[in-house]
Amino acid sequence: MQDSFADRHEHRQEWADIIWEYNEPDGLTLYREMVKTNDIINGIRKTSELYACKEAGLINLSIWIDRPGRAELGSMSLGVEDCDIVIPNLEHGDTFPQKYFSKLSRLSRALGV
Repeated sequence: MQDSFADRHEHRQEWADIIWEYNEPDGLTLYREMVKTNDIINGIRKTSELYACKEAGLINLSIWIDRPGRAELGSMSLGVEDCDIVIPNLEHGDTFPQKYFSKLSRLSRALGV
């Protein structure tokens, strides 16, 4: 599992196709499983799946972590405009993890997760 995760960038479209097929017919199968054991889920890449999750009540809020200058990915149909909140990821260098994760930690506390 860890090898697949570490190597995911090399097989993005393949993983997207597998997940989309697994999620048929309504786009929710994986996400229904994820919310059973998690307060926060990630990895939605398809606009139709995001809206299906919202309509089904699986998620209450969608957050886009925006990294300006990053190339768009072909396996992604979801965009910044589809999400409720946008958090810019502008941190770089040695201070990145501490500063950025501190911001996300404060958001998590505010949301109660």
